[in-house]
Amino acid sequence: MLCDSCHQKEAVIHMTQVVNGRRSERHLCRDCARKENLINDPFDLWNQEVFAHPFDSFFGNDFVNPFQHAEQNLQPGLSCSNCGKTYQDFRKDGLLGCEECYNQFRSKLKNFLNKNQGTDQHSGKAPGKQDEEKTEGMSEINRLKSELKKCIKEENYEQAAVIRDQINKLEGGSSK
Repeated sequence: MLCDSCHQKEAVIHMTQVVNGRRSERHLCRDCARKENLINDPFDLWNQEVFAHPFDSFFGNDFVNPFQHAEQNLQPGLSCSNCGKTYQDFRKDGLLGCEECYNQFRSKLKNFLNKNQGTDQHSGKAPGKQDEEKTEGMSEINRLKSELKKCIKEENYEQAAVIRDQINKLEGGSSK
């Protein structure tokens, strides 16, 4: 996404402002954010002219700022483009605003979940203590579903209807 101000560089600062119920968004590159005094870091030596040119001339375009990843984590105003919720808000209240938040904050959420739960996979309220009947019921449903596909493939529609009814009964639905 390009900067809303200069329309030349990639936007790295994403701000959402809500005033009187109206939401407005601004996406700025680092230079334009500095011009508007949104970034003011006197210790940001990597972006000062004195240090930028010697590294660029010595390393060329292959020079990578080793602090770039840390800067991205500290960017103010990273927010969901759909609902405006920020990652900082999520860290405060533990709630995401909409389904798009999962995409916007994917890498941060994975890191957060790995750090706090040891994995980024949901394991339920009581992991490892699932009801055996529920597990057996699910395996029976899966077995019947594969049998249903086989019957349909072989055009054995009467048997497929019987299996369909069994699946509906196990899932708690109505049979036809």
